[in-house]
Amino acid sequence: PNGEARTHAGLPGQNFHACRDGSGDMMCTAYDRTCADEGMTEWNPGGVSWNKCCSFDSDGVFESCDNDCAHDPETNENNFLCKDTSDGEGLYTAADEKCSDYVGLTEYYPDGFEKEALETPDDMGPEMYDYAKAAGAYIHSDSWGGNTPAYDVQVNQVDTYAWNNLNFLPMFAAGNEGEDATAGTPEDASGIQYTYTDGRGTLGNPTNAKNCISVGAALSDNSEAIDNSMLATKLGDYWDSKTDWTWQVDIGGSEGVHWSNALIRGFRVDVSTTAPAAGDHSLAQSAAVVTNPVDLCSAITNKAQMSGKVVIFRWGSCLGLDDLQEMVTAGAVGIILYTWDWYTNDRFQVIAAGSATGLTIPIIVVPGKEGELLKQLVEQRGEGVTLGISGPILPPTNKFDNMASFSSLGPTYDWRIKPDLVAPGDSIYSADTLTDAEVAAGDTCGKVDMDGTSMATPIAAGAFTLLRQYF
Repeated sequence: PNGEARTHAGLPGQNFHACRDGSGDMMCTAYDRTCADEGMTEWNPGGVSWNKCCSFDSDGVFESCDNDCAHDPETNENNFLCKDTSDGEGLYTAADEKCSDYVGLTEYYPDGFEKEALETPDDMGPEMYDYAKAAGAYIHSDSWGGNTPAYDVQVNQVDTYAWNNLNFLPMFAAGNEGEDATAGTPEDASGIQYTYTDGRGTLGNPTNAKNCISVGAALSDNSEAIDNSMLATKLGDYWDSKTDWTWQVDIGGSEGVHWSNALIRGFRVDVSTTAPAAGDHSLAQSAAVVTNPVDLCSAITNKAQMSGKVVIFRWGSCLGLDDLQEMVTAGAVGIILYTWDWYTNDRFQVIAAGSATGLTIPIIVVPGKEGELLKQLVEQRGEGVTLGISGPILPPTNKFDNMASFSSLGPTYDWRIKPDLVAPGDSIYSADTLTDAEVAAGDTCGKVDMDGTSMATPIAAGAFTLLRQYF
């Protein structure tokens, strides 16, 4: 009833078990807990004795295991878990002795038995969040998580608890896989799966929960100097050493005023496609029209409506440079196209003709979600909506306005945008232990320079706490 270990060869049953998790790591149970209680399997079926050690005669032959170990039974320091080669039973050595010191014993775990490990709870609500809430905490900062993008049981537990406790805010670190990791997309409508190598899709769990705040990392004042290496890397062959790639869509008109504060930005096309005077893609607000069809996969039927207007369409496999020329010939004053780049290997989509086309009107490319918003506004509100282009939006000079390259990115597997916000997480000073020499010298503040979304999350949680306290 108390999870007692099996009794064999004189070994008394004890209430501690040696267990291993799915990855093979070992740990011990707490008192009166079985391996199953901890969500693990038993290293030795039935468990092995925890705080009893075995004695051997002068020839190394086993005598008994009735002796108390000279060690702390809660950590098992200086003792090794061994296996009897004759019957596979688990035994512990005496203090500071190894399995190889005895005849007929080999090590179950070559580096010795690990100390009890920190494990996430089986149920995030009653086993973690309820304790914090009972203590009066309503913001929970968690700098841990896994790398899998799956929406699993633990993620659902976070969402469920936050939904049932609307004043409680879980916050999780986004992860640090954005710089090095690759990630696969879900299959598209044709069953094709793409591989991202630029940080997209690296957000793990439970930070991918719907009802938590996922915190990414920005640079800090301690970070190294900002350069344009990210633009150069992402744009590849299109990089022209200029920083005028980003432009903003301005929404106006009697029916578009409610969207005037929408922050919609995109990239200009390559100069080989269009070359406005002085590279200026800005455009005064004008009426807009959506092409019919929007994907240009058949002949455009509404060219007569394009004169003096901004033209919107979806960039897909059917786009040709002759389509752009037809819009210009029809009198279009600017073009805004949008693309769903989630199902592409390249993060930034840039139109390049390869050789000059002679076009001179502003043309920018915006993300698919924002493009669909503009399309719906224009189709539903008609002449009541005007669109313009302003910029360029130069790279931010404040370090904290720039993402840290290591920060994991969305989208999630169900295409939600994450992380939800970012906070400084690069080169952050954290507490550190002092050496004897530092203590002797009178130092009272040990600190260490650290990077990670695990640093950004408590900073964001502290800001949220101040905000909650104020209101």
